[in-house]
Amino acid sequence: MKSFDYIFIGFGASTALLLRSLQRYGRLEDKRVAIIDPDLSKGNDKTFCFWSEDTDPVFRDNKDLIDKSWSNIRVDNLDTEALAPLRYHHIESIRLYRRTKEMLKRYDITWIEAPVTDVTANKDLATIHWAHGKAQSNQVFDSRPAPFVRDEKHPFLWQSFIGYRVKVNRPVFDTEVYHKMDFQ
Repeated sequence: MKSFDYIFIGFGASTALLLRSLQRYGRLEDKRVAIIDPDLSKGNDKTFCFWSEDTDPVFRDNKDLIDKSWSNIRVDNLDTEALAPLRYHHIESIRLYRRTKEMLKRYDITWIEAPVTDVTANKDLATIHWAHGKAQSNQVFDSRPAPFVRDEKHPFLWQSFIGYRVKVNRPVFDTEVYHKMDFQ
């Protein structure tokens, strides 16, 4: 069975951002790392947005990933408002995945394309199982959602958002204003 210094279950935004942070602080040097995900050929499957000031570490550390930022916002058709000192930032997932994979080429990374079937742990060590293998580490980051058990006594609402990129023949949008929650 292979042993690693770090094992990451899932390669989405949280793993990619954590790996970038570990690299920034020199925590990947001389480490053996495994990344296990059922689909390592991720495309532009999501977008990530966040609010920050320009002095916040989340902005400084991920500035290279941001493809658009807004200083103004409009909700529905209400008046436009300034967000200062905050800005709203947008990151395409494909940029995050590609830049993280490129950065990781300098390190001892084992990519395993498989769904994790089980995680067993004792006091000092975790064993990660997949269909045709297993690995151990004392540092495991599992970014999969926790199992959800619906409680029939309480209301439940699934929330998701969808966005579209549209092309128009003439300018109709103010590109400096983030238009949020337009339900018209």
